[in-house]
Amino acid sequence: MSVKPLDIAVMGAGGIGGYLAARLAAAGHQLFLIARGSHLAALQSQGLTLRSELGDVQAIPAGVSDDPAAFGPMDYVIFTVKGQDSEAAAAALAPLVGPQTTAIGFQNGLSGLEALGEAIGIDKVLAGVTYLPAVIEAPGVIRHTGSVDRFVFGEQSGPASPRVTRLAEALQQAGVSAEAVPDALAACWHKFIMLAPFSGLSALTRADLGDWRSVPETFALYRAGMEEVAALARAKGVPIAADIVETNVAFTLEKADPRTRGSMLSDLERGRPLELESLSGYVAREGARLGVATPVNAMIYGCLKPFVAGATSAR
Repeated sequence: MSVKPLDIAVMGAGGIGGYLAARLAAAGHQLFLIARGSHLAALQSQGLTLRSELGDVQAIPAGVSDDPAAFGPMDYVIFTVKGQDSEAAAAALAPLVGPQTTAIGFQNGLSGLEALGEAIGIDKVLAGVTYLPAVIEAPGVIRHTGSVDRFVFGEQSGPASPRVTRLAEALQQAGVSAEAVPDALAACWHKFIMLAPFSGLSALTRADLGDWRSVPETFALYRAGMEEVAALARAKGVPIAADIVETNVAFTLEKADPRTRGSMLSDLERGRPLELESLSGYVAREGARLGVATPVNAMIYGCLKPFVAGATSAR
């Protein structure tokens, strides 16, 4: 059964948000994009282009603006801004949120999810995680590399609700690998446990995964960093898997592409702002607040903080 057309806003129409917007718009839903800069101008003048091994898409959004107030309340708001922009973007969401609106975040880290809850109410926010490799290739153009486009989401705790099922069906019918799961907050932490230390060590070593995972001293930092994040999740009452660190270790050693490098490294090399505060910075701060020792993540945070605002911040 087809899902009736939905009104969906995408806050942060970059790689992930742009991918979802293109697929959903092509499937007949009304997409309203919040973007900025040259990307905004290109979206307004020529629409959205997706280049992907799973099929290219040319889509014309229902609306494009840098101001959420340009649009009214939505059925769903997809929140995909960079971690460092989460608080300001969440605070600006109000014009898009009505009594029946549901927001869902697909971001690196957990701070954006918390910012959404504080801004519009935790009852309106679904937890989500993605494994999609996509970037803005040029203004108005999204490049999806490879064939993986997995999105996992649901209620933060409890079983899948009708609003979760409806969004999952809309995404699946649009050709997206979407999976509705119970207790989705745990799924977010499962990725975050790996992501926080991986991103930091990728940036600190300036190296692909294959160049550092075989170095015992470096890999020991990675494992210890994951243990810290897992301990933090347990201190926050999140029901993570008991063997999640070992599962992540096995994946890193046996399945991960040795060419993999964190997006934080790419941002560092290009002089862009880093998602540091929402990754190792979040772990260090929350660890200090809850009495969980996080020496590896605190070290990563301290070493990279001079570059958090981009190339000129260390000068």
